[in-house]
Amino acid sequence: MYQHKLKEKEEKSDLYYWLGEFNLEKFEPIFLRYGINLTSLSILNEDNLIEMGIPDIDIFRIVQALSTLQGNSLSEAPKIDDEEIRYLVFLVCDIVNSTQYHAGIDIEKSAIFSSKYHSTILNYIRINNGVAIRSTGDGIEAMFGYPVYSEDSMSEAIKCGLGLTEELSRIHSDEFNSIGVRVGIASGETVIRKFRGRINDFSSDNFGVVAYRAARLQSVAQRNTVFVDNNVWSETNSSFDYVDMGRQHLRGFNEDHQLWKVSKPKGISTRFERRTRKSHFIGRRKEIDVIKHTLNLVQSTESGKIGYIWGEPGIGKSRLVHEIFSRENNTPFLHIVFQCSENYADTPYRPILEYLKCDLNIVQSTSNIRTVLEEFLGKFPIPLEKSYPLFVRLLTGKEEEESLVGTEEQEQMVGDVLAAYFSYLSFQKPLVLEDVQWADSSTVRAVNYLINEKQISRTLICVTSRNEVMSGFDVEFDFVEQLQKLDSDSANALFDSVTENAPIAAIKRERILQYAEGNPFYIEELTAGSMMEHTRPRKERNLTLSSALKSSLLVRLDSLEDAKDLAKIAALIGRRFDLTLLREVSNMSQTLFETAIQKLDEENVLRVDRQTNSGVFKHALLQEASRSMLLSNTRANLHLKIVNTLEKNSRAEEVPEFEILAHHYTEARDYTNAIRNWLLHGGKLAKTWAKSEEATIFERALKLVNNLDHGIRRTELELDILVELGDILYAHYGYLTLKAEQAYDRSLAISRQLNKDHVTNRILDGVFGIRFNAGEFEGSIKTGIDLVNLYNSSCYFPSLVLGKQFQGMGKYHLADFHSAERLLESCLVHTDRTEEIGSHYPSMPLTYLAWTKFKLGKSESALKLFNEAEKIALSKSHYEQSACRGNGCILYSMMGNSSKVKELVDQLLETSERFGFRLWSNIGKFFEGWLLAIEQDDSGILQMQEMVDSMTHQLCDKTLFLGLLADSYANVGDEKNAFRLVDEAISLGKLTGEKYYFDELYLLKERLSLSSNT
Repeated sequence: MYQHKLKEKEEKSDLYYWLGEFNLEKFEPIFLRYGINLTSLSILNEDNLIEMGIPDIDIFRIVQALSTLQGNSLSEAPKIDDEEIRYLVFLVCDIVNSTQYHAGIDIEKSAIFSSKYHSTILNYIRINNGVAIRSTGDGIEAMFGYPVYSEDSMSEAIKCGLGLTEELSRIHSDEFNSIGVRVGIASGETVIRKFRGRINDFSSDNFGVVAYRAARLQSVAQRNTVFVDNNVWSETNSSFDYVDMGRQHLRGFNEDHQLWKVSKPKGISTRFERRTRKSHFIGRRKEIDVIKHTLNLVQSTESGKIGYIWGEPGIGKSRLVHEIFSRENNTPFLHIVFQCSENYADTPYRPILEYLKCDLNIVQSTSNIRTVLEEFLGKFPIPLEKSYPLFVRLLTGKEEEESLVGTEEQEQMVGDVLAAYFSYLSFQKPLVLEDVQWADSSTVRAVNYLINEKQISRTLICVTSRNEVMSGFDVEFDFVEQLQKLDSDSANALFDSVTENAPIAAIKRERILQYAEGNPFYIEELTAGSMMEHTRPRKERNLTLSSALKSSLLVRLDSLEDAKDLAKIAALIGRRFDLTLLREVSNMSQTLFETAIQKLDEENVLRVDRQTNSGVFKHALLQEASRSMLLSNTRANLHLKIVNTLEKNSRAEEVPEFEILAHHYTEARDYTNAIRNWLLHGGKLAKTWAKSEEATIFERALKLVNNLDHGIRRTELELDILVELGDILYAHYGYLTLKAEQAYDRSLAISRQLNKDHVTNRILDGVFGIRFNAGEFEGSIKTGIDLVNLYNSSCYFPSLVLGKQFQGMGKYHLADFHSAERLLESCLVHTDRTEEIGSHYPSMPLTYLAWTKFKLGKSESALKLFNEAEKIALSKSHYEQSACRGNGCILYSMMGNSSKVKELVDQLLETSERFGFRLWSNIGKFFEGWLLAIEQDDSGILQMQEMVDSMTHQLCDKTLFLGLLADSYANVGDEKNAFRLVDEAISLGKLTGEKYYFDELYLLKERLSLSSNT
């Protein structure tokens, strides 16, 4: 009945072809079972081969073959796989009162019991994809999730635990009716260390707190029960029933833990029915219509149909068919989910056998298994003495009877039975073959047979895959649908569905949607993880990944074998990376490198662009998962290698990407070089508008200083950063911020401690600016005096000049014009030393002297002085140009020269907005509004009002701004607002001491009073 004519040549691994060169390919399954691939062959020795069960007659041949690997280019591949950070599940099983049990029986019975006990446990661990890692007497410890990779390791560990409590309780002796066991299961992140030269040899001493927690759970569990921690419960409570055991103290832990006792499985379910967090199904109307239309055709014509749905992992293929069959479809159709796994891609008929086990309710410990199987197998024309031994081994792993048939006959017999069973199922129910890119070839052949031999009718088979073309299928599909990423609206709707309108910051939503890139699974898991992140610490800029998402990503990366190491290195370089740089850092030969890159591309981990010689991770989460497997020391060494390669390959004519170098130096823990590059990057940003970004750069550098050893070099670096940070914040905001105040205070203390007079001078310059703009004129005058005192104690000349300048500027605002004139003129006698003095000298004192002359009635002299100041400023920095033009607007507005104000405003706004000088940009916009108000444009008054309202911290010159705004209101007949603003300006002047504009304010108030009386 079942034909093998559809067999095609299967794609084999590199290991298979290497073994084939020595006629050893039959050993490939054994090598793979122990996690040995082509790259890791070099760790094998004769003892390992004995441990693996290789026959003695073949060991010599394999050792000879291994000797040919010496000097092979494989040794160039990076060996960074010995240690990884993984999310694992640990199971600990032990006998209750084991000492009492063994003491009650003789030594021979004890040995027989121990052998049976251990073999039972090890078999259960193996068939549930676990690995035994330690045995201490009757205590057995196992881990799930590595090196046998699975997205469902928690459920597998629980199934193993439940099976053990049932099976082991059947073991008894004449002295005891039965033994009792306890099982504890815990999960979490831990470090995997695989020792070189050993195969699957692990020590639980390396696994830390998670393994300890499993052991403590076992110690408090009840007889013949399974206790799990909260991590395991939260991910599996839709698959198993639990009893809440409350919070209990576990020995060795400071805090109590929430414990759960596993009651029983909830029965077979799809992965969506198992999920503890369910969201609304969003979009996919086109695909739903196509599948439902095909279902209708099946029902009306009673003919079979097959469809193909493909797309990247997490895009929603399985969710789509789940929704159609379990929610939207009201016909009598049922469905079966054949979820294949990469781990079983070489296990014949794995999905069909798994469903058959559930259909027949067979577990390893089923007592009436012979009755159940004989009833099922009796439906087929095959003698039971042939079929029963084979199927009991396939379904339970037990060797009850020796098989009486040869290899080829076994294959034919199993194929006949399962194809007939498959055909029988297809007459009743729609079939869903999920993730067939991992389907074993036998199952694929069975599907081909059903369809090509017209063995299906009245049903729909839906095949889902990650790949556009599914090799092995020799059928014509009735429909093919590629699922695309969700658009922005659908992604936001899915986010809202998961959060159920819980308040989440908009910036977090943006970040999650940016990372997920329209992938529904990533959106759901990142959002759910972020909602729980307050319960656990997380590093800056990292999103909280759920265990489901971590497992999904790591299983996908584990399938890459040798190429996984290359993905880890690429992840450290960045989301996008240069292929040449990656190859140099990996130290791989060109041939091996190209093979690995091709695999990463084919598996949709990377997208390679040969034109630009670059690669990019398909998802930021794949990059993060690749990076997260590396231990911190390994990451640091690789980052150092990356940055050394970057600097070695940089050309002299190129401008270095300082932020990239700084990032890699930071991750490499070379903090001195990291700080140096952050400072260089900040200097580069200083020439742009990005003042807030520049401040952030220096804040990063400041944090890194804490990682340096205490000493003069650390103190000097801290001082350099603090001074730059204070000046940037001052330039950006124009007023005192907490960060700027802290930066200046700390830097001032350090500079005085180190006797760095030039730095102290620069800091006091910044302190003056902040106090001055905040309207603290008495304090700004005191800063000027501090500068003069600095000159007196150190003879640092710029301090003398700036001290007089700052005192003069403060005196001007206090309306002490004669003192201001004297101080400003005395400081301007040193213009021959301009470059030495700096700090907007002499353009700033010239501008203030012009203001002072104007207030003393010397308008002609005032204009001459400002023209000189403007000419000087044009040859200076953009900030100095903006300051001069902003102050010029004030001067010419007091003179009533609107045409000159317009000229200056146009220039001021262009420069200040381009370079991010917020203070001067606001002043420019104020005078732009003033000019509009003069033209009777009401929008001008509104613009002036908006700028004045925004000057919450900028109090310098605010009396003038309020006065000009009041005058504008008066000109349009709004006396109420004019009066209010004049009174506000006078009150503010009395508070700060700024009285240089009081004459104009009182004149305006008098004019308003006269107008009001009239």
